[in-house]
Amino acid sequence: MIWLYFVISANLLYAIVAILDKHILSRPDISTRAYAFYVGVFGMAAFAFAPFVGFSLIPLRPLLMSLAGGAFFIIAIRFYYKALQEKEVSRAASVTGALVPLFTFILSMIFLGELLEANELLAFAFLAGGSLLIAFEFRENKFVFDAPLKRTLAAFLLAAFFVSMRAVYLEVSFWDGFLWARVGGLAAALFILFGFAASKQKIKDFFRGHDHRSVGGLFFVSKGASALAFLLFNYAILLKTPVLVNAFNGLQYVFIFLLAILLANFLPRAIKEEAAAKKMWLQKFGALGLIVAGFAILFRFF
Repeated sequence: MIWLYFVISANLLYAIVAILDKHILSRPDISTRAYAFYVGVFGMAAFAFAPFVGFSLIPLRPLLMSLAGGAFFIIAIRFYYKALQEKEVSRAASVTGALVPLFTFILSMIFLGELLEANELLAFAFLAGGSLLIAFEFRENKFVFDAPLKRTLAAFLLAAFFVSMRAVYLEVSFWDGFLWARVGGLAAALFILFGFAASKQKIKDFFRGHDHRSVGGLFFVSKGASALAFLLFNYAILLKTPVLVNAFNGLQYVFIFLLAILLANFLPRAIKEEAAAKKMWLQKFGALGLIVAGFAILFRFF
């Protein structure tokens, strides 16, 4: 059950990262392409572990899947950052997170042939149901599930990343697969740099100027926490099918919702979040109840 502790810790860290990213991306002069570019570039810092954990050339099939997985991740977060820039953090993040478990479930069955046992399927239904419920927005006295193209693409590509990395970890060592995926992320970052002429100047200007230096400091804090969460999440995927690992996404968005509301009330300059109606609070706690039920099923049967 150690994979569960990795997943819970990663989701809490990802919630903190989402709040920091929203604060940075709320600046109109911050480019989401530049942001994704630097995530891909600084992902190569993982190679600092290479002398201690080993790194080698792996067979062609897992090598291509690792590279593709890393590229999927960078492209996915570019779409995610765009959604985060346009919407409140609890709304932008929760919709993507609600769709990831569903896409992961489908892709895992098709490409990995991983089927859940009856008790796992029941736990997945509660966990994914909680993730889905928390993503609904309350508009004009009714609940609406708003899943525009950017957030749907981000979810699909993240699911493709998780499934491809699970396939890699089944064939090669964790660190070999993980580090080669960072190379794939760098390739996607270079595509952003050279594939879009408008991105070059924004990438150059990202850390320039007094205000941008302060943004740069927050960027490194955010990406440091994100790197740790990324490592924990990937290790959980090594230990358990990504279908169940991603089913816990709803927990992350409960954390995001609570943190966003707290910050909006106590540090309104840091982040803006609309006050939650009573029905929304019931919705969020109902989603949390489903997630807790999924937890209970897993602890009961494992």
